[in-house]
Amino acid sequence: MLDRSLEIAPVEDLEIAEAPSEDSYTDEYSVPVDYTWTVGGEQHSGSIDTVQDFQSETWEVDDIYALTAVTLPQSGGDLEYTVNGEGGHGDRAELVAGLAYEVDVDHENFELAAEQSNDEGWFVLEADDWVTFSSTDLALTEEAEEMWRDLIIADVDECLDSGEAAPGCGLDIVYDNVDIEEGSVQRSMSTSSRQSLESIEPEIDYNNPNLVGTWISGVTVDTLFEGTVDGERSIYEVTIGPELRLDDPIVDMTDESPEVTWEGYGASWDPDSGEEAPDDEPDEESEFLPTGMLQ
Repeated sequence: MLDRSLEIAPVEDLEIAEAPSEDSYTDEYSVPVDYTWTVGGEQHSGSIDTVQDFQSETWEVDDIYALTAVTLPQSGGDLEYTVNGEGGHGDRAELVAGLAYEVDVDHENFELAAEQSNDEGWFVLEADDWVTFSSTDLALTEEAEEMWRDLIIADVDECLDSGEAAPGCGLDIVYDNVDIEEGSVQRSMSTSSRQSLESIEPEIDYNNPNLVGTWISGVTVDTLFEGTVDGERSIYEVTIGPELRLDDPIVDMTDESPEVTWEGYGASWDPDSGEEAPDDEPDEESEFLPTGMLQ
């Protein structure tokens, strides 16, 4: 790992100051030593405590002063995070301060877009740094985001085209005392709703970042069905009801063959997104009207 740090950004011009005289510090067992160095052409300075080894009567740098912790994002699914290309750190890596490091996510569908790193993808860890990478630093790659969106749209189109009363996607029609003719349901979207669907943005689950979902707002599904109500067979139009809008899609983007799971409407709404909140009563009573009698 340290060899990789030197490949990323060589350490040069290391200068260690002389140790202070014995009468200039009060702790006879620990002495701070100042030093400067350059990493990748940029100068850095620091101070590290040395401790006395009573057996050898020498002064040494204790590991507790030489190592600095870097917090890594939470894992989920098959996600693993690497430091200089090496994994197995869990959610915390103890690293030698003063060197350059690359923190990345080891999965083809994800990338770590963290402000801690420079444009070349690495950062210098200072001894007194508190460096934290979190799930909010994760993002889908451009190709993975396109795949995620295509999976959801394909699932929606399958639900729209099914003709069934219960196709999934949150569009199930279940009415008491209504006999819906099998395969008769017609669902469609306006151009505006289709554009909203095709513009959905991924939201990574903070606690389980392998799960990527979204709240689909601005989409209404126009719905007609053939059925019999009180002995009258007709084509009915659904005018109000939760079956006119999509539930929230979630995809495990670490699966080898990812599939869409649909959860309750508004479950993925982010209060910080700036989007209007879901309706307070998403389970309002459905209403439908006859549009034409059938024989």
